[in-house]
Amino acid sequence: MKVVNVWNGLKINLDELSDHVCRFFAEKGFKPRKYKYKNGFRVYILSGEIYAEILSSNSKLEISLILDETQHLLELLGYSLSFIIGGGLFLRKLKLKELFNELERDFWKYLNKTI
Repeated sequence: MKVVNVWNGLKINLDELSDHVCRFFAEKGFKPRKYKYKNGFRVYILSGEIYAEILSSNSKLEISLILDETQHLLELLGYSLSFIIGGGLFLRKLKLKELFNELERDFWKYLNKTI
C-alpha cells in the first residue's frame, strides 16, 4: 500500500524535511532510521515494513508513506494456517494495516503544518 502526495513549485531542504519525518515517527514511539539516496531520503520504521520516501526533482516534491506488502505470500499462508494456529500471521497483518492507517492520517496533518 502506497499513499503519495506531490507538491509543485517548492524548494525545500530535504535533509531538514527528513529530520522532521524522523521526529514525527519518534514522537509516535518508533525508532526511525534515515537513509540518503540520490534524489531523496527514506525513513524506515518497524523493520522496514512501514517507511516514508521523500523525493525531489527540480521544484517537485514527492512524499510517500508506504506499507511494504511484499510479504503477501505470508498473508496467504496466514489464511491457510488460521485453522491450525489461530491465524497469528493474519492478525499481525491486520494490526499492521490498522497502524498504517492511523499513521497516515497523522502523518499528512503533520507534514502539511511542516511544509
